[in-house]
Amino acid sequence: MVAAPYLEPLSRSARLARRCVEKLRLTLPIDVVRLAEECQVPVLEQPPGGPDEDAFLAYHPGTDRWAIFLNPSFRDPFRRRFTLAHELGHYLLHRQHIQATGQPAHDSFWMEAEANEFARELLMPMESVLVHSRMGLADWQVRRIYGVSMAAWQHHLADIGILPRYR
Repeated sequence: MVAAPYLEPLSRSARLARRCVEKLRLTLPIDVVRLAEECQVPVLEQPPGGPDEDAFLAYHPGTDRWAIFLNPSFRDPFRRRFTLAHELGHYLLHRQHIQATGQPAHDSFWMEAEANEFARELLMPMESVLVHSRMGLADWQVRRIYGVSMAAWQHHLADIGILPRYR
């Protein structure tokens, strides 16, 4: 018998997300912009003519500063929050690797997986999800409690083995 993923030990990215929440005493829904500011990573609008991505993490060697740039045409507030949490995960987990190699995080499957896991645990903490998943929350309740879309919620429940994965 295979154990449910939510019973397995926490990964390094999930542990880091929990430490951030505990250290700053963040409550649901998590204020991702505040967390980024606490980490000294400004969240800026992407300049015109920038990459055609929802968001990206950038390092400026001259100032030795990092920033997260959000595409101004990217309007869905729930997806935007998840994407911001994902990019913050890259900063907290991968900045030394990115700086040392010059390799963009999106070029690496393992870095993308870790950043996604960080964002999921940050925005939808496992203990809370296990309680709320049994309640059959409506879309508006998921958005109010977690600040994520119903699609992100259902994807997370499938990832941890509570819902079946549809193909």
